[in-house]
Amino acid sequence: MRDAIAQMFSGEKINETEKRAVLHVALRNRSNIPIYVDGVDVMPEVNSVLKQMEDFSGSIISGEWRGYSGKEITDIINIGIGGSDLGPAMVTEALRPIGSPISEPILSRMSMEPISQKP
Repeated sequence: MRDAIAQMFSGEKINETEKRAVLHVALRNRSNIPIYVDGVDVMPEVNSVLKQMEDFSGSIISGEWRGYSGKEITDIINIGIGGSDLGPAMVTEALRPIGSPISEPILSRMSMEPISQKP
């Protein structure tokens, strides 16, 4: 296990299915310690994408970014299969007490049940 952890933190390609590095640690690397994959520090690109995500989500929440109809976006649908919905579900639940103008139905399976139950 220690070897696998060291391989993950060093950017080795341990995702055998996709033949690539797993970069979970890079997404959470707020200290900006360089993380190398194939000899290239991936942190500048990771930080750039995180900034784009912050700007985009901020523009949705503020109402600056609008939907096709020109109206403010009030619903975001996250479709997760096989556990990929766990992170968004946790974040949605954690942020619920502070309130948000955005509703986020989460589909964990190919079912319309969560959407059809919207109040």
